[in-house]
Amino acid sequence: MAKRPTLNTDKESSLLSSTAKDEPEQNNSDLNEGRIVASGVGLKEGELAAIEALAAEYGITKNAFMRLAIRRFVEMVRRREIDLNDSIEVKKTETRKPKY
Repeated sequence: MAKRPTLNTDKESSLLSSTAKDEPEQNNSDLNEGRIVASGVGLKEGELAAIEALAAEYGITKNAFMRLAIRRFVEMVRRREIDLNDSIEVKKTETRKPKY
């Protein structure tokens, strides 16, 4: 039987930690503020299936996995490790007039 992977919270060896060691520590304390608020997000069926499979592999809930993934993504964007200009298509939206 394959050994189930574990989430490593040790910052130095965590799979999800930054690889940049020489940069000053970024203050992300604002991410801990407030209460947890439910917010729906549209996902492709394949994305949802991958999230469910990975969460099950680590023995955590889908919600816990997604919160961790989003938090790490925000941290990476703030450190400019991800350039959103190359990844996100911005569509111009039209404002509709009310029908009344």
